[in-house]
Amino acid sequence: MRTEVILITPELAKEYLEKARQNRNTNKHTVNFYADEMLRGQWKLTGQGLSFGKNGKLLDGQHRLKAIIKANTAIELLVIHDVEESSFSVYDSGKTRTAADIFAIEGIPNNVQLATIIIKYIKMVKGHKFGSHEINSKVMKITKEDSLQEYKNDSDSWQQIVTFAATIYRKYRFYSISDVGSITAYLIKDKKHSQTKVINFFLELVELAPSRPTLTNLRSTLIKNMTNRVLDNSDKRQLAIFLIRAWNSYITDHDRKQFTHTIVNSADDIPAFL
Repeated sequence: MRTEVILITPELAKEYLEKARQNRNTNKHTVNFYADEMLRGQWKLTGQGLSFGKNGKLLDGQHRLKAIIKANTAIELLVIHDVEESSFSVYDSGKTRTAADIFAIEGIPNNVQLATIIIKYIKMVKGHKFGSHEINSKVMKITKEDSLQEYKNDSDSWQQIVTFAATIYRKYRFYSISDVGSITAYLIKDKKHSQTKVINFFLELVELAPSRPTLTNLRSTLIKNMTNRVLDNSDKRQLAIFLIRAWNSYITDHDRKQFTHTIVNSADDIPAFL
């Protein structure tokens, strides 16, 4: 095999794609994600690039090439020639590093929980509602660099948030650590509510402080309907809606006596945090 680093222009990317063997279908979300990294200058030259077989056919790199075309920019890639075509079966079998992996490499405590909290928080800031499909899915990818930078911008605050979220979760496991942490961050950092108000809301919900009627009623509803059962996506969506409605009642000093199920056909049916 021989290797070289080549500046791949959109024109060259199109030429290389014509040499592609019939390998896996490309994923448009991956292409969009790569293209976004390229446009933002976050794409790094690594040991992963393009691989060509001894017959000149492209074995690996379709997503990168299509991203270059979509971004309409030139990117340096490692190009490997004369690869045994039989090795194609083991391509992409390695584990991609996650944001949690990057946090661990940086020596950040609570790396797994923090990475998930921050990814959910960034998605909410970008306009996706808590409880929507996009919050928990991989369709909308957040770059590892963005997650790490968000942490570094206010590391002490993020460590306090994950510790607080874990405390709430240990008391009542209705909402995950990442749910409590991302909502806490969103309400304080983005919606600009007072830290005391947000913290007291969750403390009252889990009976670590005297509860207002709204939160007492929510807690009773959750205990009655959500314990001792496996929750499906519809249940989790209802949990999210209950919490949003409880917060909106709490922040406006209106007591909510009942929490009833809502039919959700799309994210538009999910209320937003005030």
